[in-house]
Amino acid sequence: MERVTAPAKTEDHIQSFRNDPYDFDPGKKWLYNNSGYFLLGYIIEKVSGESYGDFLRTKFFEPLAMKNTGVHSSSGALEHEALGYQFEDGKFTKALNWDMSKAGGAGALYSTVGDLYRWNEGLFNGKVLKEPTLKAAFTPVVTGDGDTSQPKESGYGYGWSIQTLRGLQEISHGGGLHGFLSYLLRLPKENFTVAVLANCWPPPPGVDPAGLAHEVVELYLGEKLAPLETPRIDVKVSPKAFDAVVGSYDYGMAILTVTKEGDKVFAQLSGQPKFEIFPKSETEFFWKVVNAQVTFVKDKSGKVTKAIHEQAGQKFDAPRME
Repeated sequence: MERVTAPAKTEDHIQSFRNDPYDFDPGKKWLYNNSGYFLLGYIIEKVSGESYGDFLRTKFFEPLAMKNTGVHSSSGALEHEALGYQFEDGKFTKALNWDMSKAGGAGALYSTVGDLYRWNEGLFNGKVLKEPTLKAAFTPVVTGDGDTSQPKESGYGYGWSIQTLRGLQEISHGGGLHGFLSYLLRLPKENFTVAVLANCWPPPPGVDPAGLAHEVVELYLGEKLAPLETPRIDVKVSPKAFDAVVGSYDYGMAILTVTKEGDKVFAQLSGQPKFEIFPKSETEFFWKVVNAQVTFVKDKSGKVTKAIHEQAGQKFDAPRME
């Protein structure tokens, strides 16, 4: 974090992580990885002989008439560029201003909701990738870790998240860093795209791009969606069972801290208020302030190893932190 505001040379940045040990053997698990995407951007430059930005512009953005999309440069001036903010302790302040050369292929693009709509229209209508490539990209990866917590129709493909949103397939992805959040989804069966951009992270209450995107889906397609499940509290769960879930969980850009106070369980995300969560079972809990739930996964010894967070049609793993 001390170096993200300064320009980074691609080769130097790769040197900073090239000797890091593997988290697991290839094919055994999957985990979203910024360094991996940064490296893919570098490979594009080596194979094409062009800069990452020039390749994307000539190969994708110009053919799709995406006139307000490109690789961000701190030395360039963008008309109407949004600045990033953060909302903490009830007030807005300017967020840490990254030099996006530090992000590279992991997320250095600027865009607009209009251009993201053009991208999805091109992608899902065969103007970007060939059908076999799209099929592979939209197939959830199968790993060797034996994780059966998600159905086969859900998971992560090649750069896309594949989920089921109340009976409809959703292909989507979110993103964010200090001061910015984004969410882009497609419901292929309905030819329906929603793009949401917000220039604030952490955001104020109610300004969550994923949640807002799914509210738009509800407004337009509510009658076509399967009925929404109403969670119920299992009053038979003993408060003693709550001890196992207490701890901290890695949500990527934030940490979820779970605590027990008396016979109640509370969860707090970094920079956000603390809310009570309610048991559906000994390992499944839900929020009342937002349509979200978390499932705690135990190993054979009964120790919780991770949490699976579900919200707005999305599902992701959050490893427990020691």
